[in-house]
Amino acid sequence: MSALASPLAPATEAPPVPRLERLLIVEDDGFSQQLIDLYLRRAGFSDLTAAHDGRAALDLAKTERFDLVLLDLNLPRVSGVDVLRRLKRDGLLTDTPVIVISSMTNMDEIVQCLDLGADGYLPKPFNVRLLDERVSACLELRRLKREALAQIDRRQQDQQAIKALHTLLQAAPEGSDPTRLGVDSACLSLPAPQGGGDLSLITRTSSGLLWAALGSVAATGATAPLAAAYGLLHLRSLLDQETAPDAVLTRLNRQLSQSANGWTCPPIALTLLALTPETGAFTLASAGGLDPLLIDLHRGLMPLPVDRGRPLARRADAVYSAFPGVLSPDTALVLTSAGVADAQDAGGMSFGDQRLKRCLSDAETSDPRALATAARTALTHFTGPTPLPDDASLLVLRRLSPSV
Repeated sequence: MSALASPLAPATEAPPVPRLERLLIVEDDGFSQQLIDLYLRRAGFSDLTAAHDGRAALDLAKTERFDLVLLDLNLPRVSGVDVLRRLKRDGLLTDTPVIVISSMTNMDEIVQCLDLGADGYLPKPFNVRLLDERVSACLELRRLKREALAQIDRRQQDQQAIKALHTLLQAAPEGSDPTRLGVDSACLSLPAPQGGGDLSLITRTSSGLLWAALGSVAATGATAPLAAAYGLLHLRSLLDQETAPDAVLTRLNRQLSQSANGWTCPPIALTLLALTPETGAFTLASAGGLDPLLIDLHRGLMPLPVDRGRPLARRADAVYSAFPGVLSPDTALVLTSAGVADAQDAGGMSFGDQRLKRCLSDAETSDPRALATAARTALTHFTGPTPLPDDASLLVLRRLSPSV
């Protein structure tokens, strides 16, 4: 006789797919508890723990972790409703779904449990298919929630790492020692809650030039600080190779306009300064940045008519021009990002350029820290609790007098 099975022979039932989740069954009726256990084992569950009253259920939940709880409402010692209430109060069910079990006569208690956060309801007498569907649905929903939270956590960690890199690249190697930089400086940086991409730099290279930059990335979220860090990394690599800011912007723009492993850098508005601290001679170049401001104790506030070129990473063939000048020891140079003027109050009104200029003029000083403080005070008073739509940054420089 052939070893092959006869087509008339009954088909062997396939074994269930093993389920690794841990389930707690809280049921005082022995027959019902055994029936639930049998149905769940047929569905592939093997790690099942039983509690025969409410007190035992509470003790188990405090010492062990479960992936789902099947909770009967008619329990001795502590009722099912009280068990659920205490577990929720003590934070023992933050990640554990609960399915309550009861007959239709206990509808008021069922509603109470659903109000307390129960994830489902299973009526008595049991229907094996309904039991399997409810348990599987709750566990799948739990899995999806955990994956979503893990994804959010990974995204937050990525953003923190990007921001840390961004902050590291903005730090001046010389620290804040004005005598080594040749200038006194202050920086106002108010980050947007949803993430922005302002970038600032102040450093002195081996050529003796003092470089200062302030810019803003046209993006939000994790992309903004990533693009800012990417731009700063390339900018720093160019400062020892060039002495003219327009040449730096031209080369930087070409680099940022190229795709990096399929990633395209968003546009970056940037103002770049090259200053010789000993003489005060400077050159400015702008890639879509706002006009720099000079604050002179004798002549007041004066915007510098720097030619605004295209923002970086928008067109690889963009051309930039230089604006020369001389910075005297009693004059402050102020660079601002677009987020300062774009800040809004509760009514949707923008802070604006004129309000910034007025608060800087009213300060009647060229001290960088005093000017940054005046800008911060005016800006935070104007916006109040309204969150910033983008980072708001301000960089103030004042050349040290020759005697320093």
